[in-house]
Amino acid sequence: MPINIFISYSHKDREYVEKLETALFMLIKYKKIILWYDKEIQAGTNISENIEINLKKSDILLAIMSPDSIKSEWCTKERNMFLEDMKKFPYKRIIPIIVRDCSWKDTNISSYNALPYEGNPISSENNQDSAYQQIYDAINNVISSIQPTIKTEYKDFINVTSFNISEYNIKLSEIYQEPKINKIDNNSTMKSLKINDDFFDERNKCVFFVGSVLSGKTSLLYNFINNSEFYNILPIYINSKKYYKTVQHEYEISNLFNEQYIGSFEFYKSKHNKVALIDNYDEVTNRNFIEWINSFFDYVIIAIDYEKYTSYCQNDDLFKNYITYFIEPFNRAKTFSLIEQWATIKYNNDMNKIQQYSDILENKINDIILSRHVFPMYPFYILSVMQALETNSNLEFTSYGDCYQALLLYNLYQKEISKEDISDSAMNFLTYIAYNMYKSTHKTLDNSIPLITYEEIKSNYINEFNIKDSIINRIENEHYKILNFDNNMVRFQFEYIYFFLSSKGIAQNYNINELKLLLNSLPNSNSAYILTFLTHHIKDYEIIKEVLSNLKELYKDENAFLLNTGETQFLRSILSLIPTKIKNNSNIKENRIKKREQADKNELEEDINSKLDNDVEAFEQQKITEKSLQLIKITGQILKNWGGSYKKDVVRELLQEIELLSFRVLSFLIKMLNSEETINMFLSIKNNDNENNSKIEKLIHIMCLDLILRMLSYTFYSISTEKIIQSQKDISQDLNAPAFDFLLLLTRLTYENIDIEHIKNLKKKYHNTHNLFAQKTLFLIVQSYLDTHEVNFNQRQALTDMFNMEKKEYVLKNNQQHFKLT
Repeated sequence: MPINIFISYSHKDREYVEKLETALFMLIKYKKIILWYDKEIQAGTNISENIEINLKKSDILLAIMSPDSIKSEWCTKERNMFLEDMKKFPYKRIIPIIVRDCSWKDTNISSYNALPYEGNPISSENNQDSAYQQIYDAINNVISSIQPTIKTEYKDFINVTSFNISEYNIKLSEIYQEPKINKIDNNSTMKSLKINDDFFDERNKCVFFVGSVLSGKTSLLYNFINNSEFYNILPIYINSKKYYKTVQHEYEISNLFNEQYIGSFEFYKSKHNKVALIDNYDEVTNRNFIEWINSFFDYVIIAIDYEKYTSYCQNDDLFKNYITYFIEPFNRAKTFSLIEQWATIKYNNDMNKIQQYSDILENKINDIILSRHVFPMYPFYILSVMQALETNSNLEFTSYGDCYQALLLYNLYQKEISKEDISDSAMNFLTYIAYNMYKSTHKTLDNSIPLITYEEIKSNYINEFNIKDSIINRIENEHYKILNFDNNMVRFQFEYIYFFLSSKGIAQNYNINELKLLLNSLPNSNSAYILTFLTHHIKDYEIIKEVLSNLKELYKDENAFLLNTGETQFLRSILSLIPTKIKNNSNIKENRIKKREQADKNELEEDINSKLDNDVEAFEQQKITEKSLQLIKITGQILKNWGGSYKKDVVRELLQEIELLSFRVLSFLIKMLNSEETINMFLSIKNNDNENNSKIEKLIHIMCLDLILRMLSYTFYSISTEKIIQSQKDISQDLNAPAFDFLLLLTRLTYENIDIEHIKNLKKKYHNTHNLFAQKTLFLIVQSYLDTHEVNFNQRQALTDMFNMEKKEYVLKNNQQHFKLT
């Protein structure tokens, strides 16, 4: 925040003022000061009015003292006006600067320390540059004493996180990602907000940031503090829980100022960009305190939990002028940015390691999270999962159940339940509730029960087990909510807690019929999630046999679509749309984010649903397709959890059956898209003529191509783990079809270094079998990899030459060879 400095001088001393301006150049350049004297007055404007306005808003008056300035009525008036202002604003400073011998000690500013030191006139100095340097140093010190500057130790304090990599404590500023923030406008339309440098304007004088527990509200407030210079604000962080009885409002804020700032509170009070950052607001906060804050600060931002906002603030006249923004969970792009920040800290500037680690970590987290509807995709949760993975032998993590248990334990710790009671009574009680909730709703697989049923289950537990009333009371209270009591219904606050605990209860009371019931109830999504968790609690070959039986039964009458030459002949007409020459793309980081943004928009299940009719037969077929896709994911999860524990032949069989089911589903969908019914449906929209018929056929083939690529991607992410590479190699070699080749290639690109010879052999194989579609698909995979990964010059050139690239233009950059295409 620049300090305003006014120079009062006689025009006969203009040369000294200009030299002084030059001496203060660095303070002006770095916006520590704004210097004003009458040269700033534009022609045709009122001189007296300009002087008075700028004098009043000045924080420091530099009084240039000489015989002429002492004699000048204007200079005397300026000094007197400023001295009067100093009575109202004690932080203001007047600094006499003696440029020529004069009787300044007989003026009314004689009691103020003069410059140069001891009041020696500049004109009498042998080394005038030294005199001006003295003035520069002294003014810089004065600025530091009155200019509010956030203390370094305070910034260090708010930057502390509980996350670390190899004993390095990660700072909030190193991993902070701006959350997705939405606002509901007057038309009930959701609009996204970008917090940029013009956020603090008349529109956002008073703001609510509303979010769930651990949604990143406090980090958002801390980010305003960390970047206060960027936003040009003077923020004060206020934990409102401490101010439910306060009456000395300014005294309390001045104490907070002194904790957080170096500088003058009086100066702070005079500024017009004071920001109150109010955290943890709830109903006990003193209303008078908030009313006072609304009048004292220029901007007020309140961070509040969603339920407290709707209960206490939404219809309160105290907040009628507030704009409300909602903090939304992270999407894939935001999640990946956070992952990449973590990887960057871990591997510093080694881009190859950063990219590979980011890809592996992203796959792991996607496995753990299951669904963005089940798991709260807020930074704390994502970081907690990454911390768990980091702690457990560098991603060799066999059960993500530990991650969910750690997050549940965090909530219980926050409820101030002792560690002993958590590991014994609390977890046992919650598992009992979840399991009995599951049993009472097994037909619908709902995850909520009537309050009266909950009370019965709780009463049965108390009769069977020893548990303190205080533990149940803490579990049931709203602080770091685990159970939600609403409209006489009870559910777990987050679905992941229910799925984790209910599957734990099933595992403790396990029998094969329970497993069959869950498998038969697919594609119910709750059943799918419980099954997925169950694979982490139980390692039982009976599960493998039952799952294999289901995999083989689904779409058993379909032949797998393996992308062989004959199968893909019908797509030849559209293959010309795929380029044949790899393009060099320098925006690798941007491309990596765009890839995730596209994934957010385009879920495979939604894509499949959009291609199915809504009649009864199609609906039944859709259920079979959804069940197949869910079973592919669940079985893939078994491989990821226990791929190193089961014998090789078991792993191979599981993997092969997953992939064969994927390609049988693909075969069915491609037939459906090419069916006469689908073509007639499109023709009914257009005039039925030969030209439209040709266009529709081409459109359907493009949809088929898109579906093939999506199914490859879906299957790869379902099975993606380093543990299956050898099994995938065996399948690819024995079954010898492009579909299996591509799954192996995607897996190797993720977990191993790029193998040019492997890609070259695949290209040669597809050329020899005249499989143009496979050649093009290979190209697309390689191009996608190059678009999103740093590859060394020799490897990139080899791939460029392999795919008949354009002429290259070579450049030298940072002592490493790079190239761009002309």
